[in-house]
Amino acid sequence: MMKLVFCNLLLFLVIFSNLYAQDTLKNQINWNDYLNQEWENYLKNLDSNWIEFNRQQEEEWRRYVKNVKQKWNEFEDSWHKKWVKYSENLNSKSIVNFEEGIVKIEAITEKNQENPETKVKEILLDKVKSLINTQIPTIKEPLFADQLPIKVVPKDTEKHKEKVFEPEDVDKFVKEKVAPEIKITTETFRSKDGIERIKAEVKFELNENHLPIRAKKYLPLVYKYSEKHSVDPALVMAIIENESAFNPLVTSERNGKPIATGLMQLVPWSGGKEAYNALGYNGEPTREFLKNPENNIRLGTKYLSILNDIYDKVNNEDKKRLLMISAYNTGPSNVNKTLCNCHKSYLAIEKVNDMDSTKLYNYMRQNLPFNETRKYLKSVERSYNKYKSPEDL
Repeated sequence: MMKLVFCNLLLFLVIFSNLYAQDTLKNQINWNDYLNQEWENYLKNLDSNWIEFNRQQEEEWRRYVKNVKQKWNEFEDSWHKKWVKYSENLNSKSIVNFEEGIVKIEAITEKNQENPETKVKEILLDKVKSLINTQIPTIKEPLFADQLPIKVVPKDTEKHKEKVFEPEDVDKFVKEKVAPEIKITTETFRSKDGIERIKAEVKFELNENHLPIRAKKYLPLVYKYSEKHSVDPALVMAIIENESAFNPLVTSERNGKPIATGLMQLVPWSGGKEAYNALGYNGEPTREFLKNPENNIRLGTKYLSILNDIYDKVNNEDKKRLLMISAYNTGPSNVNKTLCNCHKSYLAIEKVNDMDSTKLYNYMRQNLPFNETRKYLKSVERSYNKYKSPEDL
C-alpha cells in the first residue's frame, strides 16, 4: 500500500514539475516577445523622432539661407578649406582660407541712418574680434592660437581651465593691424529686402607657418584613435589636411545645403553615420557632435578602419592605401566600379592584386569617375608622403 502511495506521489511531482516548466517556458517566451516588441517600438520611435528632428533642422537651415540672401543678395558657401561664418544678426561675415592663411571680413549696414560709415566700421571690427576669439571645442583654446601676433593666456572658469587671447593684445592687434586697412565702398547696393546698404571689408593674414601649427594640435588625438582603430596616423593627418586644413569648425555647403562637417569632413548621413553606428550609437551624428575634434577624429578613423576591412585582402599596403583614399572621397562602390565595372569588392581586389602600386595609382588617376576624386587621390598621397616619417608627425 505504501509503495503504491509513494509511486502516485512521485508521478504527481513529475507531472507538476513538467507543467510548471512548460508554464515557466511559456512565460519566458512571452516575456522575450514582449521585450523584443518593446525594443522594436523604441527603435521605430527613435527613427521617427530622428526624422522629425532632421526635418526641423533642414527647415531651419532653409530659413537661415533665405534670411542671409535678403540682406546680402547671395549666400556664400563654406567649402572644405574656406570657412564662411555669418554673424547672428547677419550684418557681417568672415571668410577664412585655411589653406592660404588669408582672413577676410565683410560688414553691411543701412545707408539711411546717421553716420553709416562709422556704423559699418564698428560692425566690422566687432566681427574681427569675435572671429579672433573663436574657441575650439574640447581643446579649449583659440582657433587661431599661435597663428596671430597675439599672446595666449590661461583662464580658469567654474567648469574647466582654458586658454584665451590676452584681451589687450587683441585690441592692440585690431587697432594697429586691422583698422587702418578697412575699405568702405562708396556705392550703395539694394538688398532683396528693398533696403539700401553700404559695405566695408578688411583683410589680414595668419602667420606663415599657420598650417603646421594647427596640425600639431591634433596629433595626440590622431595617435590615440589611429592606434585604437588600427589605421595609419600619417594617412589620417593627410586626409585632415586635405579635407579641412585642420579647421574643426567648418561645414562644407553646396548650393546653400550643408554636406560634410569637421576636421575629417564627415557626412552625417553616409560615412559619418556608418562609423557612428559601428561605435554603438543610433541615428546620425549631429553637426555640433562632428565639430568636436575628438568626436570627429574618432569617427573618421573608425570609418577608415571600415574601409581597411573592405580592402583587407589587397596584397600590398601601398595599394590598399590608394583604394582607401579614393573610397574615403567617393565611396567604395565607385572605387569597385572603377576597377571591375561592378560593386563587388572581391572582384575589384582580384584586379588590384595583379597590378603594382604605380600601375594602380595611374589607373585610378585616369579612370575614377569624378575629377574631384582623381585630384583628391593625388593631393592626399602627396600629403601622406609628407607625414609618413615619424619626425614629421
